[in-house]
Amino acid sequence: EPAGGGHGAGDGGRHAPQPGLTGASGAMRGEAEGALAGLRVVEWGEGIAAPYCGKLLADLGAEVVKVEPPEGDLARRHGPFPGDRAHPERSGLFLWLNANKWGVTLDISSSPGRQDFDAVLAGADVLVMDRRPASLQAVGLSVESIEASHPRLVITSVTGFGLTGPYRDYRATALTCAAAGGASTTIGEPERPPLCLPLEQGTLVLETVAV
Repeated sequence: EPAGGGHGAGDGGRHAPQPGLTGASGAMRGEAEGALAGLRVVEWGEGIAAPYCGKLLADLGAEVVKVEPPEGDLARRHGPFPGDRAHPERSGLFLWLNANKWGVTLDISSSPGRQDFDAVLAGADVLVMDRRPASLQAVGLSVESIEASHPRLVITSVTGFGLTGPYRDYRATALTCAAAGGASTTIGEPERPPLCLPLEQGTLVLETVAV
């Protein structure tokens, strides 16, 4: 099923797109250029973290395949929207983060969905994901199982608290990460609720480092 706005992104003579892939959103691409031309990246994540990493890689010429759940990336439900009318294909946040990507919709919690995901990974060089260990386990996967099936795949995990340690399965938001990192102690007023860094600074810096 289409994962996005139906704007195809030409493969420019690199990996031929696999059946079921459509352009996620953004402008049409012709012959690919850039430092990462010829590299295929699978992006499995929602919101800002993994998609921003995928955006940077796509901007550098990589062919990025975005994997979305059946209900779509949660960024589709966040504005701004033209005329303040919510629409899954018109979220400014989603369109900014996902231009120049291919897209595929998969239910990875199902056996057929995992098989399709495995097929997508088979043609990839890099996997960027934002899944916590418990989330991977819930769909019958782990970093180790993915590595075993695809030994040449470079896996980049972008989670709030990493893949190891006591906090690895904690959910992360901009506020919890700002508090855990100490940034919240230097901003805001003592008598008011805690604040996080504005404009998703922590997330965007993290994904730039991931690239």
